[in-house]
Amino acid sequence: MTDSTDSIRAAARKLLSDWKGPRYAFGRGCLDEVATLTAQVGKRALGVANYSSPWLAPTVATVADSIAGAGVEVVGCTEGARPNAPREDVYRIADKIAELQPGVVVAEV
Repeated sequence: MTDSTDSIRAAARKLLSDWKGPRYAFGRGCLDEVATLTAQVGKRALGVANYSSPWLAPTVATVADSIAGAGVEVVGCTEGARPNAPREDVYRIADKIAELQPGVVVAEV
């Protein structure tokens, strides 16, 4: 990487960290933090992801196993929203949250 790229990445990381604080994981290695962060928030988790995508399915499984290993019950997983978050998708996700009553929602995007 060039110094310019490193500088841009450092600025982006600082911006996200300042905005979201320590309870938001992103970038390389963030999957290692998901279980710990999830356990700090709740004991029942709902995953929201495009889990039917063949390339994302292994990541979803890894995250779900990690969360369960941290003592958090994974109560389900629902398909995420399509581009521009159509109203129907938002309502479907909200209905799933109301149905399963998770203490935390883990979005995998």
